[in-house]
Amino acid sequence: MFTLLLTPPEFIPDEVQILEQLFEAGLTTLHVRKPNASLEQIEDFIRQFKPQYMKRLVLHSQYQLMAKYNIKGIHLTTHVWEELQEQGQLKEYIRPVQRRGLTVSASVHKFEEILKMPSKLDYVFLSPFFDSISKPGYKAAISPEVVEDFVFNNSKVPPIVALGGIEQNNIHSLKNKNIAGVALLGSVWQAPSPVEAFSEIHTALSS
Repeated sequence: MFTLLLTPPEFIPDEVQILEQLFEAGLTTLHVRKPNASLEQIEDFIRQFKPQYMKRLVLHSQYQLMAKYNIKGIHLTTHVWEELQEQGQLKEYIRPVQRRGLTVSASVHKFEEILKMPSKLDYVFLSPFFDSISKPGYKAAISPEVVEDFVFNNSKVPPIVALGGIEQNNIHSLKNKNIAGVALLGSVWQAPSPVEAFSEIHTALSS
């Protein structure tokens, strides 16, 4: 299982410095999710990273920047992929991006949505697995055991990445359940030390 991290939705002080420490601690993929940020703000943000770390960034918006910077990939939000699917252009949109060597992932919340996805997607975020840490009131809705059965019975679906309330205390329940990886948010950014929190979860996942 691999470990991903999402940025806080808003910019925070010393964010790039903290993220570079997280990269040094073993983070290989950072999802840049800033839903209210402008093109200029996102571009200014990613330009602050050293080249070796920029290659670990996945953009949730402002996709045009993938033509300008050496990033890792793009992530299709629910609104984006639903619109592309309605237009019959989802597969056609994904293919040229992946041919350029970039990853393409997407957000889903239901198993039926996963079945609509092209199997060539690098992975999908499925949420929420546990009560959200960053979104109070956003309750658990996904069972690891149900995921295990779903993947077993649908072999051609994209790899599933668990999102929502994932922390060190519940990470063990996701192992050996046909879950490809986990995406972290609140458990890292709401911790006194984001680097220590990430390292503890990353180590627990690897053990």
